[in-house]
Amino acid sequence: MGLTVSIPTMASAQHHAIIGELAAGFRGWGAIVECGVYLGATTLTVSEAIGTTAAEFHCYDNFAPNDYEKTLALESQVILPDDSRDWIRQNVISQMPDAHVVHLHQGRLRKAEWCGKPIELFILDGGKTDPTFSHVVETFSRCWKAGTIVCLLDAYFSAADQYLCQRRWLEANFPNHSRVESGAFFVA
Repeated sequence: MGLTVSIPTMASAQHHAIIGELAAGFRGWGAIVECGVYLGATTLTVSEAIGTTAAEFHCYDNFAPNDYEKTLALESQVILPDDSRDWIRQNVISQMPDAHVVHLHQGRLRKAEWCGKPIELFILDGGKTDPTFSHVVETFSRCWKAGTIVCLLDAYFSAADQYLCQRRWLEANFPNHSRVESGAFFVA
């Protein structure tokens, strides 16, 4: 499946490669949750990795790109509207197999809610500080089951104290996690 437009991303090529590898093991017993979607490049990486396996994606973001995000998109010759959901539907979801159902949840991550379904793949690319990170973990981790793949793309984002919440939580709860660049990956 060839891309019709270059999709700007804040995740590195190495992060996309690892997420693609991890997602290739997706079996369909749980939902895919991505918090901090930006423009859906990671969503599409996961979709391509799982192929036509039926999947339910839940994508959380405010879908209101800030100036930095708009500038990043312009570098890929993409002009973003103030609400990026239609752009994502046209340029990402339209390229995904029909077996993939995508729900776009608009709002702040610190107010995200979850329906209680098991989560098979969880990706957090945001929530670098508290109280957002604590809310996200409390809301979604209840539905991580044995075998849930968890990707925290900003766990090692910065050594500044306000950004250490993800790292501290990981070290306390999953000391054997794998670290790649600024991210951490583990299986619950």
